[in-house]
Amino acid sequence: MDICRRSSVALEGADVDRDTIIRLAREAGFADGMVSIVGIEGFANFAALVAAAEREACAKVCDGISANYVDADEHGERVASEWCAETIRSRK
Repeated sequence: MDICRRSSVALEGADVDRDTIIRLAREAGFADGMVSIVGIEGFANFAALVAAAEREACAKVCDGISANYVDADEHGERVASEWCAETIRSRK
């Protein structure tokens, strides 16, 4: 099936409709012709890569917070920050 004919594109587990992808591409400064050249799938793939990089950056912040809790009485804080990192990384 031609990706441009579908009403939505799977983007890391979420359905993003064609109009949203085009709107976001325009907001990013891409001309209408670029959307046609790159294609909806190309923009969706790029967006997925950007989202994955942002998730990993956020998870690393949580990892850093977890590293600060080393005392036995800070176990809850360490577990919570580790949980946050794992939850962020598991989002797709």
